[in-house]
Amino acid sequence: EYASTLMTNFGEEQIRYQYRVVSPDYLKTLGFELTGGRDFTASDVQAQRGNLLFNETGRKSYGLKTGDKINRTEIVGFFSDVNYKPLHSGIETMAVQVRVDGSPEDYRYAFYRIKGTDVRETIAYIEQVIREIEQGYTEANPVFIDQSIAELYAKEDKLAMMITLFSLLAIVISLIGVFG
Repeated sequence: EYASTLMTNFGEEQIRYQYRVVSPDYLKTLGFELTGGRDFTASDVQAQRGNLLFNETGRKSYGLKTGDKINRTEIVGFFSDVNYKPLHSGIETMAVQVRVDGSPEDYRYAFYRIKGTDVRETIAYIEQVIREIEQGYTEANPVFIDQSIAELYAKEDKLAMMITLFSLLAIVISLIGVFG
């Protein structure tokens, strides 16, 4: 997966969206629901410009529909909203485009859905297969989605703790002032 934030013209307005270059089975792997149109197909990888899927927020915010084109790339479907940030941040417009054969974008992230209990052995096997395919591959730094979500909220927890401590300090100072 390759990700960035893009701004582009669509009709008379500018739209801003999170853009990710993905493999054809991205939605299926992560368990995202297709809500309209179609998913990527094997022929999309062979297409000159690939195709786009947008999330529901994009569809509703900008009135997108299947067949519309963004920078000459056709929207072929829509998927359920997903939030990669803390819940108070809101869901952003997101588009995914299947990586076209021969395109210069490299995948920077790989997502795997692992079943079973021997996670270390599974990761070692995945790395072995990648090394066989990709010369120059360096060791991966696996991050689990539950760890990533916990990190999102760690800052929130620290802030809540600081607010609580300073509130208690303010109460203590007030009591000292009242009872002197």
